[in-house]
Amino acid sequence: IPPKKGKNHILHIIREIIDIQPKGKGTDILLALRTIENVLKKRSIVFLLSDFWHTGGVYKDELGIVRKKHDVIGLHLYDEREKSLPEGLLFQAEDAETGATFWIDTTAQSVRTAYQKRFDQNKQQHQDNFKAVGADFVSLSTKDSYTKVLRALFEGRR
Repeated sequence: IPPKKGKNHILHIIREIIDIQPKGKGTDILLALRTIENVLKKRSIVFLLSDFWHTGGVYKDELGIVRKKHDVIGLHLYDEREKSLPEGLLFQAEDAETGATFWIDTTAQSVRTAYQKRFDQNKQQHQDNFKAVGADFVSLSTKDSYTKVLRALFEGRR
């Protein structure tokens, strides 16, 4: 999408993102960053929107290379159910990256605590990667107003 200014252009980009039909499963942040490096020739603002539950390789070095030329902002999007489990349930879940299914029993506090800890550690790892190269990283829930979060980010950058 060619760059333009204005609210309508931003809404157009958001509609395009929402309408994307994935060609496969899995996330490869390293490939996305390499594609950005090869495709974008002019300095740009790059939004890397992901749940950051990827199985791809380490990407911090490539992120640093892209960050040297572009303004990179990581947008970590998550659902509250990815952050914490409700108490007292037994349910079958599917790994969106691999398609593997497994059972989760949330009656044990240790299971819920481990789940929350894994989410927090994953988020912190990615946040640290972005911070290490001088890029912004924002985490927002699907319940959050993305306009408020983005506005606060850009106002903080002034």
